[in-house]
Amino acid sequence: MSDSAATVETLDFIYVCQTEAEKQCASTCVGVDACNLCHCAVVENDASGPWGDFMDVFLGLLPIIILLIVTIKKNPWPTTQSLPFAAAAMFLVRTMYFGSDPLLSAGCVIKGLHEA
Repeated sequence: MSDSAATVETLDFIYVCQTEAEKQCASTCVGVDACNLCHCAVVENDASGPWGDFMDVFLGLLPIIILLIVTIKKNPWPTTQSLPFAAAAMFLVRTMYFGSDPLLSAGCVIKGLHEA
């Protein structure tokens, strides 16, 4: 065991671990509960996009703006079309611009469907 903390970098997180066993645990864990058992600290979770804070807010609100436009216009879309369209647009913004893990995002969508 060394005096300096070991770091593990994944797609979204940087873990700081004290031992090599904790480092191995953090690099192979699957799921929040399993990763919490590793006793490593998360020091960074940069979920912003590459174009700055303004574009983060703009692209984050874009699916909601589109939803409002298509439901308030003269010949509005039915909600059975506009809501899934806005959800798909948000999924694309989240995975393509913000760089979220597509598998994790799809898992969140499925979990949300089961809880609704």
